[in-house]
Amino acid sequence: MEESLNIDCIDCNNYAQRRWIQIITDKILGFVHAIFIDTKKDIKKFGLGKFLGQFTKLTHWRKLGFDCINKYENVVCPNPEHAIILINPDTSFKKGYVYSSGIDLLIDYFEEKLIKFKLYNCHTCEEFYKSLTETPAQKLWLIGHGDRHGVSFGRGKGKYCPFCKDKNKYSDDKTVKPFIAQLHCCHGEGKTLYEYLSDKPGIFSKGTRSILQNREEISKWIEDNKKNEIAENI
Repeated sequence: MEESLNIDCIDCNNYAQRRWIQIITDKILGFVHAIFIDTKKDIKKFGLGKFLGQFTKLTHWRKLGFDCINKYENVVCPNPEHAIILINPDTSFKKGYVYSSGIDLLIDYFEEKLIKFKLYNCHTCEEFYKSLTETPAQKLWLIGHGDRHGVSFGRGKGKYCPFCKDKNKYSDDKTVKPFIAQLHCCHGEGKTLYEYLSDKPGIFSKGTRSILQNREEISKWIEDNKKNEIAENI
């Protein structure tokens, strides 16, 4: 989170009132966690072979995601069932995370099943809040960077978007969503988006997330949907 936060939100205010020593400590701990703990978590969950193998695929995954954005970000789609909302950051390195995290897997599946979807390629907080307010889609996919209480487009003023802001515009009874996938880091404190908009999490995990985790969980969601479709037709 950054310091330009919502004065009506207890979590945002507590965060903004941190002392400088706590800010520095949080940054150091976050770096250590990402380098050591997250790496250990991915190796344990996916195996050393798959963990190491991903690094030979990152360039390819990035291109697949980039091509999907170029093809679909301006496509008009009336009454979409799904909305893919990208939190596209202001640095090339962080963009790689967004492009590589499975946009291609989702869109390939939607095309195969003729499922209507809308891709929102957001670069600012204004675009992000607008996508939440305007989309009629009942299933949301957030891909990018952030924490438990918001998403981030980078460092500096106006780059962090807490979910508590503008909540009255997108969290009334008419906009309750049965499924929300938060494919961004969800460490820290505060209410998540699904707690504002849904009765339960869709795809969600506490702490930080990796590209491999995002792609694996999207693939599992697709696989589960295909199995359910087969079962319904038996």
